[in-house]
Amino acid sequence: MSQMHINDLPGEILVQIFHLLSPKDLKSAMLVCKSWVMIGEETSSLWTWMDLVTLKNMGDLQKLDMKRFKLNKKAKVIGWSQWKKSGQLPELFKALLPITTLVNYGIKADLTSLEPQLVASVLTKLEKLVLSRAGHYIKLTLQQLELIFTTIAEKATNVKELAIGSYETVSKLTPALFAAAASNVESLVLYREKGYFPIELEQHLPALFDDVNESRRPLKKLYMYTDLPSSVTDDLALFSTAINRLEIVSFAYNLEDVEINAILGKIVEGDSKLKRLEMPYEKQVCLQDPDLRRRAEEKIGVAEHVSLDMGSDLLRQADQKMGEVEVGYRFYHPIFVLSE
Repeated sequence: MSQMHINDLPGEILVQIFHLLSPKDLKSAMLVCKSWVMIGEETSSLWTWMDLVTLKNMGDLQKLDMKRFKLNKKAKVIGWSQWKKSGQLPELFKALLPITTLVNYGIKADLTSLEPQLVASVLTKLEKLVLSRAGHYIKLTLQQLELIFTTIAEKATNVKELAIGSYETVSKLTPALFAAAASNVESLVLYREKGYFPIELEQHLPALFDDVNESRRPLKKLYMYTDLPSSVTDDLALFSTAINRLEIVSFAYNLEDVEINAILGKIVEGDSKLKRLEMPYEKQVCLQDPDLRRRAEEKIGVAEHVSLDMGSDLLRQADQKMGEVEVGYRFYHPIFVLSE
């Protein structure tokens, strides 16, 4: 009886065999011969476990041309400073253009030498864009930043969360552009970085609140970990209406009683989308109208004193009861919470 070589098997049988292999063994199988590579590369169902491509050096860019990697369209870049030091950032950014999602928490690199449109096209593939002076510091020109914000404002980009620290260039954007982009993400974080002055948003925040009030925008979460500019209190109706059009709002610094009462008043009126409101705990004991707090609780939920000491049991309990507490930008002090 003649023997059958494994390559005599029909391609569909080989595919079934490949499906039985572990990821490690499957990658080894692709090194056996060209015919197996062709079958493997043409069968997208074999690579569903491969959720992203990791790029550490120029050699890794070749992965992006392989069919198996083109299927998932996700990439993560390692060692931004090394890419910059080797002068290979332009090649990297051009190679990232076909990618749909860039899976990086933050980028620490000087991008000022790159073409503005190229920078905007790649950075808007991030799910979370962090503009910070410390930590993940992206150095950008004003033109580059304007194009990034314009892209976010005008398109449904990958950017779901925009986090802005003491990044001075943001204050040089027009209020209208800032508002259009900041309201076109799901989550906006504004925070003051240690050792840096807060950025000037005197005109930008009223423009943002106006955008939230006037149009249906994706913005649902606002985390204010910096002082509110005085311009906000100039129009309490604009401010309180915008806050109540969001679902989750957190203030890390003290609000004035009139600002708190304006927010709670809108909750009581019944036309509020708020599901969670956080503010410094000491403010809840000096409300001008305790009855207003009670009626707001009836609308949005029971008020609780939640201590956000890092790693505390109470923090974990709060996570379980009221949803995950995002600690990335959190100032750890007691807060007052109204929550469903």
